Amino acid sequence: MILGPQTMYMNLRVLEMMWTQVRQLENQQAMMDAANLVIERVQDFGSRFQDVESSMNDTLKKMTRLKITTADSGQSIITAARNLLKAGARENKKKKSLAEMDDSMFLEQE
Repeated sequence: MILGPQTMYMNLRVLEMMWTQVRQLENQQAMMDAANLVIERVQDFGSRFQDVESSMNDTLKKMTRLKITTADSGQSIITAARNLLKAGARENKKKKSLAEMDDSMFLEQE
């Protein structure tokens, strides 16, 4: 069977349209794969962000509890150390003097 030029041209056009559709489907799949990867990475970031936030909140709570030991009254380690100096204990002269230390240096500064 011999095909005429018009029939061959029509067959070529059909093949061209089919290949265009195949390429479009491949591109759509590549876009969906990229979108899925972005979503997965955002999920990982969100999870890690929450972990870091939780750790930071724990650290802040621990800092607050630590500040109790340096407060001006009550359980202050600076006050206790100064009382020991009054009772006769001695400071290491190579280190910063307790007289130079201010209780507020340990408290949150604004």
